[in-house]
Amino acid sequence: MGSAARAAPRASGGRPPEPGWDPGAQPGPDVRGGLGQEVAGAGAQHHLAVPGEHLDDAARLGRQELVVGAVHEQQRRVAELGGLLAASPDAYRQHIDARLLEARLALHARRPHDALAVLQDAQPSDDEQKLELAFLLAQAHRHLGQPEPAWQQLKRYLYLSSDDHDALRLVEVAELALALGQRSAALHAARRALEAQPDLRLARWFLVRAYHALGRYEQAVLAVDQGLLLLNADAARAVLESALRTGHLSVAREHVAQVDGTMLSGTSQEGRTTLQRLVAAVAYCSRRYEALQQGLESPPPQRGPLAALEALACAEWLAGQGDWPAVESLVAQAHAAELQLPSLHALAGLVLLHAGRVREARQHAQAILHETNDPMACLLRGRLRYELQQEGAIEDLRRAAQLTDHQAPFVLHALAAALSATGQHKEALAVQRQAVELAPQDRRLRAQLVKLQAAAAASKRK
Repeated sequence: MGSAARAAPRASGGRPPEPGWDPGAQPGPDVRGGLGQEVAGAGAQHHLAVPGEHLDDAARLGRQELVVGAVHEQQRRVAELGGLLAASPDAYRQHIDARLLEARLALHARRPHDALAVLQDAQPSDDEQKLELAFLLAQAHRHLGQPEPAWQQLKRYLYLSSDDHDALRLVEVAELALALGQRSAALHAARRALEAQPDLRLARWFLVRAYHALGRYEQAVLAVDQGLLLLNADAARAVLESALRTGHLSVAREHVAQVDGTMLSGTSQEGRTTLQRLVAAVAYCSRRYEALQQGLESPPPQRGPLAALEALACAEWLAGQGDWPAVESLVAQAHAAELQLPSLHALAGLVLLHAGRVREARQHAQAILHETNDPMACLLRGRLRYELQQEGAIEDLRRAAQLTDHQAPFVLHALAAALSATGQHKEALAVQRQAVELAPQDRRLRAQLVKLQAAAAASKRK
């Protein structure tokens, strides 16, 4: 590769890592001297690391494509710089390639202050060095918690890099852009990385993540290659949520088995909770898919109806998330397959009920009036009877909860509201608490719990 800063060696000495990337930490003395010794040591050992922040991911996937082709060139450059350091320390300190390499070493060792100190007043002499300088400055500012200067430097890189075909660096740009919330820039960089190296799987995962971050879930699913190993928890979240939101349950089921304890432990608490929620959602949708398949008069001979069943199962989960536009879209897919299932009528009715179109919702409920073995049919009838203050609402909602094994928070949410309305506050609170335990991130559930607690307290004062 053009710059000596690519595929930097592991740091073996110098200043210790900055705990928590503390923005308040100050760079230590003789920064370049310490890092220069690391370069010399790396040159002697020829010990190279995967570039950027993807060392663990690369090790997990065993992808030699991240270093093949860069290793020999980097070894040559490191040895050359090590020789320069031994011959003339002053000349070494002025060598732009040496400073870029030192900066990447510092970033790899989690010392962003040192990286900025090394790059201060750096004067790149060619386009490749300008690109590397802008990218390393962006990384350093990002890890110091300075998103604005990080984005300014990344924009400079993007402006200068129209002819850059370094796939690995473009992947790092995509990762950095996502971290800075610049989703369109991430998508652009991931696309360019794949154009430069179509078989680079890391680039494909960042393409999936960028589409997911932009809410382009269908394209995210289409970007997933069959049999592609999940990269990490971020990739898992992107694939599972995109697949569920677009009704591609088979894609979600294919990848959910790869979510293991190691992947969960390698992410934040919030990320872990989100991923666990998605894993549970795939399990729920899988159970509903199997139940819907059993409800067909005969197994469909073609993939089309099965795909419609997947869409219907995912639509039930999306109804629980309150994403009614997505529910309506998946219900339309199932309707196009001409499926005759109570759940299809029920979900269509729930979409209409949410839009306030009660009369039309009642027409769907009338079509499945005597259906007692489909949870969505029972939920629709119960919701309508509750809204219209008719008898039988609680019985229908209890049946819906029973058919979903009391594991569907949105069903429990509806049942708790009906129980509270009829003065059954103790049971209402117990049911709503169970719903909140199943989906603690759902604000609607937490808000209703507070409301039901107030109603229960008020009833005691009477």
